[in-house]
Amino acid sequence: MGSSTPVVVQGTAVASPYDHNTTTTTTQQQQQQQSAPSPNPNDAGEKQPTTCRDPIFALLLYANVVSIAAVAGIYGTKAFGDAIDDSTSGYNYEGYVYATVILGLVAIVLSGVTLPVMMCIPELLIKVSLLMMLILSGAMMVFSFLSGNISGGIIGVIFFAIF
Repeated sequence: MGSSTPVVVQGTAVASPYDHNTTTTTTQQQQQQQSAPSPNPNDAGEKQPTTCRDPIFALLLYANVVSIAAVAGIYGTKAFGDAIDDSTSGYNYEGYVYATVILGLVAIVLSGVTLPVMMCIPELLIKVSLLMMLILSGAMMVFSFLSGNISGGIIGVIFFAIF
């Protein structure tokens, strides 16, 4: 990250969060905007109209909420009685619940730990992910054709051609 040229991601120059000596055009523009006088708030854009752009979907949402409330009001907790009786009479899922909670917490911790590492090497991660997508789509194509799955092979060819 010590190079003088900024990293470009999808056409936008991205400065390193650790190198404060290099500036991109976006940070230079921000510095110029800070030194320029503040614009007139009346010139800041147009006020958008407050109208419903999808009235059909709004009515469907309201109908869905009303139907849920009606079913809950009519059947109450009796709707869950059979499901609870059937599930408690058979198997014990307590171990699965504990395993799910523990693995969920481990995933949250690992995500928090690896995020700073990934932020340090974004260019490498993008290149590796594109290369792995190419390799995996090629492998899917080959294995699909070898196993006789023609439709899976055609999908693999399409993805291999895209990447």
